Amino acid sequence: MAVSFDPKVISRAELEKRGRAGCATEIFAADSAIRLVEDQKYYLRQTPLRFVPMSEAQAARVHASAQAGDAEKWLSPRQRAAAELVRAAPDAQWEDLVGVDPADAWTRFRARAAELAAAQSAGAGQ
Repeated sequence: MAVSFDPKVISRAELEKRGRAGCATEIFAADSAIRLVEDQKYYLRQTPLRFVPMSEAQAARVHASAQAGDAEKWLSPRQRAAAELVRAAPDAQWEDLVGVDPADAWTRFRARAAELAAAQSAGAGQ
């Protein structure tokens, strides 16, 4: 929701103070660089973490933390290991798993990781 204010009635600082004391979790100026898009996971989709299986709740938390650079704090050790695999093979054509059921996402992720491992083994044996 957008709020307009009259600086003759209340200062911007006071408005922000009241907003934070009420229900506002974030306050942005009209000229801020916030991107309003249809994709509710836009910021998550800009990171390699989009290839890591996660629950919808985790995806929301990771998305919210992506710009701050601390998104991995929401991941389990297994998910962090998956993220390392993705970072180790950035050109591996990983599948975007945002919004995919976690059980199905893990099946797909493991299959792709196995394909890559087999390809690397075949390449090493030549």
